[in-house]
Amino acid sequence: MGIIEIQNLVFKYSNKTIFNNLTLNIKENSFTTIIGNNDSGKSTLVKILLGFLKSKGVYIFNKPIEKNLWFVRRNIGVVFENPSLNFVCDTVEQELKLSLKCYHLDSKKINKRILDLTKELAIADLLSENPKLLSKKQQILVSLAVALIINPKILIIDNALSDMNEEIIKMLKKRQKKGLTILNLTTNAEEILYSDKVIFLKDGQNFFTGTKAKLIKHLEVFDNCQIQPPFIIDLSNKLMFYELIDKIYTNMGTLVNNIWKK
Repeated sequence: MGIIEIQNLVFKYSNKTIFNNLTLNIKENSFTTIIGNNDSGKSTLVKILLGFLKSKGVYIFNKPIEKNLWFVRRNIGVVFENPSLNFVCDTVEQELKLSLKCYHLDSKKINKRILDLTKELAIADLLSENPKLLSKKQQILVSLAVALIINPKILIIDNALSDMNEEIIKMLKKRQKKGLTILNLTTNAEEILYSDKVIFLKDGQNFFTGTKAKLIKHLEVFDNCQIQPPFIIDLSNKLMFYELIDKIYTNMGTLVNNIWKK
């Protein structure tokens, strides 16, 4: 069983079916991207994983979520697409301290954790700022800090990864190697390139699950789900058509070097 496992999930809003026997398995320490169009239920899935919407067949940390909700919420950090809706304090520092309120840490440990993390994210200069007045990208970083300050076992990113730069993503990958499970939900196929595993949602079901290597062998998945492929994959496919290269690439530098060698 994965760190997150969903078995035959059925979920409806009134008469609208969102998930129809959805089955997913998210492995511990993985970086998994779930991609789908705006009506595919990604945000609904986040609410289900946090226990805000009741459901059956959802297991987190090897237990049904309804029997483990307190532990789940203390060990999952979330970055939302519109983080300003979740800010309740007047300063960034207060937001971070609020996240740690339930962890019974002394003030020295709290201050050190805040200082270390905000330096790592390059937002230490924002500690006295009102988070609601910051730019969208700054708010995303503050939201990420709020999510990471509790040292979660799982980090959920809901349509927010595209607002993070390469340095932040490298930092997240380092944390993944140290045990963090990252679940990224998005409409942007470019974010697939950072992932170990990709899951496509369509019509309330798991339409495709696999690694990038497997996805490259099934490019029809993009058309079937009406998702624009990442630029590098689309470019590779066109260059293959003109016999300029002989395989699909997921790294631009490697693709360029291969063309120059020819």
